[in-house]
Amino acid sequence: MKSILTIAAFFAFTAFASAQEVQDRLQQQPPPVTQEQVERDAQQAAEHRKRNEEARAAQEKALKEQAHNATADITADKNRKASTRPGKQ
Repeated sequence: MKSILTIAAFFAFTAFASAQEVQDRLQQQPPPVTQEQVERDAQQAAEHRKRNEEARAAQEKALKEQAHNATADITADKNRKASTRPGKQ
């Protein structure tokens, strides 16, 4: 009788442990990716690329304006008189 009870307890514990392992494996797997998630991620990536392109274009425009202003300042300095008093040029 003891041996039957011991064997039954062993099989019950083994079955419980096996079921727990299956449950743990299922919980470790990432959830499946849906088509909706793929489309949403693609849309977000496109928006992100668009914002980056706009920021890059704005930065290039600002650099060009800065270079143009620097050139204009140099030209204005060359055209300016050395003295503000007449006759002392």
